[in-house]
Amino acid sequence: MNENSYLFEEFYLAASDVLIPLQTQDSVRSSELLKVEEYALQVARHLKGEEYLPRKTLVIYRKLITTLQNEAPDRGEESSKLLQLAARIENTFDLILAGESPDDRIPGVPRII
Repeated sequence: MNENSYLFEEFYLAASDVLIPLQTQDSVRSSELLKVEEYALQVARHLKGEEYLPRKTLVIYRKLITTLQNEAPDRGEESSKLLQLAARIENTFDLILAGESPDDRIPGVPRII
């Protein structure tokens, strides 16, 4: 298994570690949420500028976003944390579609196109 497929596989596993407990249990560990966000950022960095994007990866991003948004209202205190994570992952997803990575956008620094 090469480094790229390993990264994607780890992202898929991290997403499963969030999605399944989120839909079947009362809570998800914060460490799992942080892990899936970090893998989402790493995958986005890897995909920067790619002409063709892996459909499976895009589907995982979309499932994460919609599940976090849909499950958040039922989570009480965790609700805002889940919605914020969904927004950050959605922003990362949008950057991938634009051919950019999270490192391209630095807060407080003007973008030069």
